[in-house]
Amino acid sequence: MLRHEKEEQKHREEMAERKRTEKTEQERRLREKQLKEKEERINKEREERKEEQKRWKKMEETLRQDCRRKLEASEKIVQSERELRENAEKKLELYRKEMKRDRETWDKEKNDMWERTNQELKCLLEEEKSSYRKLHDEYYRKRRK
Repeated sequence: MLRHEKEEQKHREEMAERKRTEKTEQERRLREKQLKEKEERINKEREERKEEQKRWKKMEETLRQDCRRKLEASEKIVQSERELRENAEKKLELYRKEMKRDRETWDKEKNDMWERTNQELKCLLEEEKSSYRKLHDEYYRKRRK
């Protein structure tokens, strides 16, 4: 019986060892499963962050290009307005010079006309004076006679 008890004891110990081994193996598999799930979650989150970063970079690049296009359009508008203003200023300056030249020409013509009129009137006055003297002299001459 002792042998039977020893075998039974040995069998119980083996069974207990097997249970411990199974339990340990189960715990190891559970830890591995949990680690694998955790690693998958981490990898999934990492991929999601990468995708999010790609989306952000794409949005930033799109915004940058949009801003660049708007800036270039604004610069073209500013350049165009500057050129229009400069052209308008040049035309205004030319118009002012032309008006000044026309005014000077008109003033000269007016002065010349007044000068001629003045000369003509002086000549007429001299002629009238001369005529008046002649008449006056003739009148006195006739009266004396």
